[in-house]
Amino acid sequence: MYIIIIGCGELGVKLAEELSLDKHDVVVIDKRRSALRKLGSNFNGQTISADALDLEVLKTAGIEKADALFLLTGNDNLNLVIGQLAKKVFKVRKVIVQVFSFFKEEVFKNKDLIIINRNNLFLDRFKEALVS
Repeated sequence: MYIIIIGCGELGVKLAEELSLDKHDVVVIDKRRSALRKLGSNFNGQTISADALDLEVLKTAGIEKADALFLLTGNDNLNLVIGQLAKKVFKVRKVIVQVFSFFKEEVFKNKDLIIINRNNLFLDRFKEALVS
């Protein structure tokens, strides 16, 4: 699969490395060069140090042929805006968006995006830990 990851924090690094090891074609975009340098020697994909809100950056990354797009920045609004753009303009089949806000998850859950709320995952695990 051809996969683009926007956001190269700890989660983005780990996901990029694992998908790369699984022989997927992976492109990682982040404004911070220092973040991209955290990708290990096992990562054999492409990196782009630029603002992912720029349509030309997305085109350079190959968004028109992407099978999946992961939006993993720490900014819910940025993730959701780029997610909708990817879905509507570039027709990316799978758009997976990380959000932290319960409200934004609710608002965007019917927008044909795969929304993953990390806070909800933590909440579920905390409740499970309480009863186990």
